[in-house]
Amino acid sequence: MTGRTTFLCTLLISAFTATYVYADWQGTRWGQSLEELRASGMQLEPVVGAAIEDRSLPAYGKPLLSGPYKAGDEEFTADYLFDKKKLSAVVLYMRDYEQAVRLSVQLRAQYGRPEVDDLDIAPPTMCKTEKRIWRDSERGNLVTFRSRYCGAVTLRGTSQYIIYRPIVSSTKSGL
Repeated sequence: MTGRTTFLCTLLISAFTATYVYADWQGTRWGQSLEELRASGMQLEPVVGAAIEDRSLPAYGKPLLSGPYKAGDEEFTADYLFDKKKLSAVVLYMRDYEQAVRLSVQLRAQYGRPEVDDLDIAPPTMCKTEKRIWRDSERGNLVTFRSRYCGAVTLRGTSQYIIYRPIVSSTKSGL
């Protein structure tokens, strides 16, 4: 390929993928310290007080920084989770169920068929819970989509979010 063709292909690929969400955006790296992420220039605010525990995901870490994130036309609140003082996950909170439906379709288009694709409708609340997990080996991320929709008739609420975290390989095997 000529230099111009390579440049045009790179430009087209960048334009296509810019509308999708993934964890290696804006210069973040797994394992970054809180100070490194603060110095990145992103609009991040500290998460303080009870909000740290309220929004913690024990398997992934505690949110110590939060800020807006935009991918294409989609807007999110992003929590940056830390475990052992290192960036361990990013959680993108969706505004509503309609956004979750759109993003579920976009994630399938981006990553293909998920490795995990669970749907549960549980009586008596009749809440619909969805969980999908993709392995993005190219970028080194596990991408988890979670949605819980209970409709307008229940006080149990809804929640929709996407978790990005690194793929961790282990040398341990077996039982």
